[in-house]
Amino acid sequence: MYVIGLTGGIASGKTTAARTLSSLGAEVIDADAIARALTAPGGGAADAVLKRFGTLDRKEIGRVVFSDERARLDLNEIVHPRVTEEIKARVARSAAPVCVLDVPLLFEAGMEHLADEVWVVYVPRGEQVRRVMARDGLTEREALGRIDSQMPTAEKIRRADAAIDTSGPVEKTRETLKALWADALRKAGAGRA
Repeated sequence: MYVIGLTGGIASGKTTAARTLSSLGAEVIDADAIARALTAPGGGAADAVLKRFGTLDRKEIGRVVFSDERARLDLNEIVHPRVTEEIKARVARSAAPVCVLDVPLLFEAGMEHLADEVWVVYVPRGEQVRRVMARDGLTEREALGRIDSQMPTAEKIRRADAAIDTSGPVEKTRETLKALWADALRKAGAGRA
């Protein structure tokens, strides 16, 4: 089993990259989906989140954690260890030659050790701000607050094994991912050298 950690800042193209890799045969494990399930009513982290924040409403919690560093750290301390354990369990059950861990906060959560290599997707900061504002209906200040709550893109790129600029045509991004995927299959022993 070969494991790729896929990361990048908010609105950087992770969803497109994950879908492309899934279409190529990767088993994609989505950390955000795991976190949503864990923090939903009845989820494994729901009681702890409710105790700390008084609600399970994601938008309300988002307003709090993106304006209060201590609250954000508290949420991460509740959720990240549980997400990590679920990711490990899913990788262990996988029959795919290559698993892709779609983890926006891969480095911030210290999850890079779960992967054999890390790919980061990115866009220039101005494009990222524009995408966050358009996608989430946020003001520029709110968008910048969310972007700045994550590790700087330059640091993610420095720590990654591959960096993929997703600001161009989606076809270019897909071609880059196909080449990286072929190399990952070779490393996993599942493809042709």
